[in-house]
Parts: sequence; structure tokens; C-alpha cells
Amino acid sequence: MKVCTPTAVDHTTIDEALHSEFTDFEDAMQYFSARRYGADIIITRNKDDFEKSQPCFEPTEYLER
Repeated sequence: MKVCTPTAVDHTTIDEALHSEFTDFEDAMQYFSARRYGADIIITRNKDDFEKSQPCFEPTEYLER
């Protein structure tokens, strides 16, 4: 069972993060890296940081689905 897959963070990801509307740079890097990889959802313990990313779930919320 595959739980997660690490994604790349390269100059394109960093550039997208720097020029995004995210207020937190690290969150933006995670988001753009996941998006470039083709992730369908974001699972995080802090949904407020990813309000621009939909769908987005907290771990327990995702497991309940």
C-alpha cells in the first residue's frame, strides 16, 4: 500500500510559489509541487493555509470519507 509519494521542488515550483497568492511560502511550494505531480487532493492538518487548494481535507476528515 502506497501511503505517499515525495514530489520534486525545483526552480519552477519555487518561482510559482514566489508569485502566488499564498501567504506562506512553504505551503505554496507544497501546493505547486503537488499540483505539478498531479495530486488530486491536499491532506493537511491546517486547511486554512490551503483554502485556495480544493479539494483539501484534514486527515480524519479524509479517512471518514
